[in-house]
Amino acid sequence: MERFVAKVATQRRHESRSKQQIIGHHNALLLGVTPAIATMKWPRRSRLLAVDSSEGMLDAIWPGDEPGVRLARAGNWLTLPVKSGSCTTVIGDCSFNCVAFPTVVQQLAASVARVLKEDGVLILRLYVQPERAHSLEQYFDDLLNG
Repeated sequence: MERFVAKVATQRRHESRSKQQIIGHHNALLLGVTPAIATMKWPRRSRLLAVDSSEGMLDAIWPGDEPGVRLARAGNWLTLPVKSGSCTTVIGDCSFNCVAFPTVVQQLAASVARVLKEDGVLILRLYVQPERAHSLEQYFDDLLNG
């Protein structure tokens, strides 16, 4: 019975997240739900909206909504649930690495450009591949030899 109640509560929370409209002004947008970014010290009156497509990520690692401070919602980065030109800051923690290159990267860039204010700031952390691919043996050598 307890498992059933927990499952129903989780399902209702998911339905609530997907149906609830994003109301109010959020001047910072986080693509994903990186806890270290969500909980860092933000300037006073900052309001962060985090958007992630995975309900599992929201449930597993989001530090929790804090009214008037931070809010997370399930959503599609290509159709962000915020008004055009409403964000002073957009942060992507490897988010561009999570989508297909080049088509979806271009679509994501357009989506971010739509919500970012004209004088807004885009902050990205990206991973790049080395110019020359390393062999598996090289990785193990590096691991074993420090």
